[in-house]
Amino acid sequence: METRGKQITVASNLGFGIDERLRAAPVVGKLHSLPATGPWTLPADAEFLIYLHRPSEGGRSAPKPAGWPGSLRAVQCAAAGLDQYPDWLFDISPVACARGSNSAAIAEYALCAMLTFEKRIPEIWQDGHKPWPTQAETASRPLGALEGKTLGLIGWGSIAQRVAALASPFGMRVMACRRQPAADVAGITMASLEAVIENADHLVLALPLNEATTHILDGKRLRSMKRSAHIVNVSRGALVDQAALEGALREGAIAGATLDVTDPEPLPKGASLYSAPNVRISAHVSWASPSTLANVSQKIGENLARFARGEPLFDVVDPHLRY
Repeated sequence: METRGKQITVASNLGFGIDERLRAAPVVGKLHSLPATGPWTLPADAEFLIYLHRPSEGGRSAPKPAGWPGSLRAVQCAAAGLDQYPDWLFDISPVACARGSNSAAIAEYALCAMLTFEKRIPEIWQDGHKPWPTQAETASRPLGALEGKTLGLIGWGSIAQRVAALASPFGMRVMACRRQPAADVAGITMASLEAVIENADHLVLALPLNEATTHILDGKRLRSMKRSAHIVNVSRGALVDQAALEGALREGAIAGATLDVTDPEPLPKGASLYSAPNVRISAHVSWASPSTLANVSQKIGENLARFARGEPLFDVVDPHLRY
């Protein structure tokens, strides 16, 4: 590559304090800080773009920036899944993602969601108004437990693997499925999608969204689950047929769902899903942690250095699969 042994010119629309970190990178000779959202014009001398696509810019059909693609020879995205990133982004090759940067935080959220469901939080909190339950009442309706339950993982990337690592010490049996068949790994049973769905007490969706995975959890599969099952979605809302999920919750076909993602996102005020029984919805926050900024900065810094040395980038995205 022509960049071998010299500094490079970078453009970034991240903000978040990351641009300041990038300016200090030894390989960055010049950095253009772009507006967080479009429209913006691509600097003519930019060789490497660091990019975060915001929902307000639209989805895959969002308009190109003026001057695209100019002198660009690589793109680094600050997200792991690029399903809603515009199609024109892939006029450039390679495009890399931030896969794994927030896996620990998202896995902790998933574990918390499972514990919250089993321990009936916040239902059990006392507020000074409702009567304290008697021992007999508590014994007749004990709190649940993760021990002995089956964790089903749809997907076997870095997030799913971290969830499995956190769940195993609680005595959970772990089953997982992935796009390509795989042999069992230590403590993990690799199984078919149907087997994972049918056996799961807690089903965690941790896979990218693309044409093959849209509504992978549809009405038929929802109704093949245990009536006591709990779904945790930390990936993309459209992995689930949301109307079918709401119906399953209202009919008692499944016991609960914790959703950090919805379809659409944000979920509109007054949407009927908010009032479905035993659903908890958060605003796509599971990725946020004290280490998020440092993790993303490190990932970007590693790929900037590799680009400057003429080496292949880490975590290059397949433009068809979008991860």
